Amino acid sequence: CVVDMGSTMGTTVNDRPLPPHTKEFLHDDDIIAFGEGKDDSNYDGFKFKVKGIGKTRDSGASEPRALTADERCYANSVIATLEANLVCARAARATGHVLGVWKAAGTVKNCIIDAGQVFTRRASNTARNKSRAQTTRARQEQRFEEHSGDRGTASARKCRDKRERN
Repeated sequence: CVVDMGSTMGTTVNDRPLPPHTKEFLHDDDIIAFGEGKDDSNYDGFKFKVKGIGKTRDSGASEPRALTADERCYANSVIATLEANLVCARAARATGHVLGVWKAAGTVKNCIIDAGQVFTRRASNTARNKSRAQTTRARQEQRFEEHSGDRGTASARKCRDKRERN
């Protein structure tokens, strides 16, 4: 992101002035200009084209997708951890107990890491289950297509073909 720190010349992103002290998230192919840039050679050094961020600007605004049950569970566990340890950190800070503040911060960090690992494991299992379901469905469809009413199932056809070869 880029922030104009209150410069007198201004900062523009895609020829749009950036208000002072406001974050603007950058995307690939954005053009940033620092100062009052004109289209002559004197100001070419102040214009930059953003590359390598990996995000592009959408042509239209899209609706945010709803969170899955696992994502909601992860978010709720992180929030609960933060709330519980915030109380401990505030109490330790009020009494001047620096180690208590550090302990609360460490607990928050560890709980967030643990919750993230559980969430990642669940997401991985969900993806694997979806893949298995798709494979099973594809095999069922293939068996259905190979089935012939007058010749029987595909396995019966394989046995028959094997007998005919011998």
